[in-house]
Amino acid sequence: MTEHHATRLLTSVWAVASLCFGLAAVLLFENIGGLLAIVAVVAGHAARHEIKAGFRAGNGPAAAGLALGYCMIALSLFVIVMRNLAQT
Repeated sequence: MTEHHATRLLTSVWAVASLCFGLAAVLLFENIGGLLAIVAVVAGHAARHEIKAGFRAGNGPAAAGLALGYCMIALSLFVIVMRNLAQT
């Protein structure tokens, strides 16, 4: 008898990094949240590329990191615009 074991793909490091940077962007919004959000988006897109190629798993964390990153970028831009309008 032969045993067949299903091989599992490892979770992409880029996906985990994207999620971590996205969460850090939320937590550190007032300080460096915008910059961390950009890193989350870049890492998320790198993860999606790696996942689409079939090398790794982790679509969920990559999608969450992308969503957090894009939302924090939008919120950062909104705050910058509102601060500039309030000063004029």
